[in-house]
Amino acid sequence: MSSVPAHIGDYLPERLLGRGGMAAVYLCRAPSGEAVALKWLDQDHPPLVRRFERECTALARIRHPGVVGWRDHGAWLGRPYLVMEYVEGSDLRVLAPKLHERPPAERYARCRAIGVALADALDALHEAQLVHRDVKPSNVMLAEDGRVVLTDLGVVKDLSDPEGDRTAVGTLVGTLAYAAPEQVDGLRVDARADQFSLGATLYFLLTLRRPFDDRGREQLAPPSHVDPAVPEELEAVVLRLMAPQPADRYPSMREVRFAFGADREEGIRIAGRNDAVLAIARALALAGEGARVLVRPQGTKGSGRGWTAELLSQNARRRGIRVLRPHGDADRAEALAALAGPSPVVVLSQQPLPLPPGAVQVDVPLPPLGVADLRRTVVGVAPRTEEPARVAERLHRLTGGLPSLLVPLLGRVIQGGAICLPESPALPPSALDHLDDLELDDQDVLAALALAAGPVSSAVLSTALPVDVPAALDHLHQRGLAREADGLWTLSAALFSEVAAERAVDPEGLRRRIDEARQTERAALLPLADRLAAAWSALLEGQLPAAVGQLQRAAAHAQAAGDRAAECEVLCALGHALLELGRPQDARHPLADATALSRVADSPRLRRLSHALRAAAGLREQPRDRGAAAAAIDRLLPILAGAEARPPELADALGMALWAHAAGVISDRANARQATRRAEDIAARLPPDEALQVHLCLLRGALARGDRAAARTWLDHLPADPATPPLRRLQRAVLAAAVDGQAPPSPAGLDAGLSEAERAALLLP
Repeated sequence: MSSVPAHIGDYLPERLLGRGGMAAVYLCRAPSGEAVALKWLDQDHPPLVRRFERECTALARIRHPGVVGWRDHGAWLGRPYLVMEYVEGSDLRVLAPKLHERPPAERYARCRAIGVALADALDALHEAQLVHRDVKPSNVMLAEDGRVVLTDLGVVKDLSDPEGDRTAVGTLVGTLAYAAPEQVDGLRVDARADQFSLGATLYFLLTLRRPFDDRGREQLAPPSHVDPAVPEELEAVVLRLMAPQPADRYPSMREVRFAFGADREEGIRIAGRNDAVLAIARALALAGEGARVLVRPQGTKGSGRGWTAELLSQNARRRGIRVLRPHGDADRAEALAALAGPSPVVVLSQQPLPLPPGAVQVDVPLPPLGVADLRRTVVGVAPRTEEPARVAERLHRLTGGLPSLLVPLLGRVIQGGAICLPESPALPPSALDHLDDLELDDQDVLAALALAAGPVSSAVLSTALPVDVPAALDHLHQRGLAREADGLWTLSAALFSEVAAERAVDPEGLRRRIDEARQTERAALLPLADRLAAAWSALLEGQLPAAVGQLQRAAAHAQAAGDRAAECEVLCALGHALLELGRPQDARHPLADATALSRVADSPRLRRLSHALRAAAGLREQPRDRGAAAAAIDRLLPILAGAEARPPELADALGMALWAHAAGVISDRANARQATRRAEDIAARLPPDEALQVHLCLLRGALARGDRAAARTWLDHLPADPATPPLRRLQRAVLAAAVDGQAPPSPAGLDAGLSEAERAALLLP
């Protein structure tokens, strides 16, 4: 059967939206011209037909903006179909990972808002004597018009018709991971079962984890055990919704709606601290299991060490875990004794401590925030800001991504939901403690960095100043005032420039000495294109750690120099290289920053490439997941518009190959074939290595959708040529082993200098 039929009754299908176990859903054009979603049963088995017809009649009874709208239902070729409004947007399964990249305050506010909207929609169902029985992330759409829309009434129970649902007692109806205990046990259910599924859906939204995976329900870990920043009152609502006994849940959805309440003020919260939150959660989990844990924040002054301490202490109190924060010698002795003792404890220390036997150390990463983190923050705290990418880039220059500067600055420049940045904002008074009590030598070096107007080496500063420059730079770095990148130093934030320059004794003379001393270093620096070419060549030849290191240093140098276009180019290359090494999670951050900077650099080419590579990262992490496939298609379709009219480029060819992969995962065979043909056509006009990348991508897509015949065909397109660079030969061998169902090959020396995890990633197909 064709993937997309010519017509279904009077409706003209345009493309497949998705396929489940018993039906396919198509985007169709109604006779009126309206775009609709049409669900068509795959078979005419009587019990399935009865269930499908029950869904049609139930949906026809509901008129509510939070429930997908009924348009029509009927039969074609002996099989029933249901016509619904077409909701443009993404489901919660796709949205949740994106929401976890946003500031925490936005995530919690969205969770409350979604909870209120779903409670309202479910209340309308319950008023009509209907129980949904399958509330889960993939059945909740976030429409582009802002609505939260509940979909798929395929297993709805009509309480007003005892004969309507013939499901046998003892049979699970719904989805196991989100089903109420009474559903799992096959007991009679009422509207309170939907409360449990709503709570489980919001649990996933808060944690990115299913609450349960099997019928054996162990005690549920509260969301704060995964994300310690979850507000207590929000967690309390979710846990009550998920009470094992129906009587312990809310009396009705109206009380649920009230419990979520209006949006609460969370203050200015920033994006980009998910790794830190996960580390704090790990430390608390270890202590909860009886461990003695030393927690070390890894960041300079102003990077969020105080926030770490507050979040850790608050959540430790929730769980009854003892926390020590040593400051003096007596505190240090007490902390060491506790770490060596028999009882669980968390010791939070900025300074290193000797780790007693049996104790565990957890590092909390607090690097400066990236441009993408600031863009997400801008959109979250000031959604009416025009050109958020450009505003985020300016904020990044001004603050260097230091929360101690960013948060107070945002508090002063947000007006009416938008950020209004003055030309030369002053240093926030709360940030002046970075500059308190500096030694004279430190002040001299700080002034030199302010006057240098760009990155400068320690050697140049030592020539220009008669002080111990390396020691001063170390002090300034610890105070969050200076930053090193690729051997060059800059002020960590432009906001420090004016105050720092005022501390120079002879500013003109100091500026002249710096300029004279740095001429030789400037002349010795290779052009960016040559540095990128050398790094990529090292990658293909198998010098993997060296290649990644070269790209990381080049990115740091471009950022220090303030060359955003160069930084964007290098970050794309770095993310691309990490993907080539099978490390999609590591690639996400540089590629997100590249996307944000591509708007600032006004480079559509880099924007297309960064988006294509980000789609590749999502599919490499979850190659067979329908949610990841849908997210990839959402990312790819806008950048592929107009590809036929452009000269051939890697982003378009990779984008088409990735679209073929994603379409195959959701069973959209027509678009998978079309995208494959277009990828082949573009690849044929690309340089050899770029064409090879596209063919490798097509081969991975065939493997992901389980099409071994197509995978074998693509493998034959990649002959084992001895002239092929070592990395490409290894990639082909890894994929050949996957096609043949064999163990991956030896890395043949390409794993030199890699960790065990990096080596394992290199051998993933």
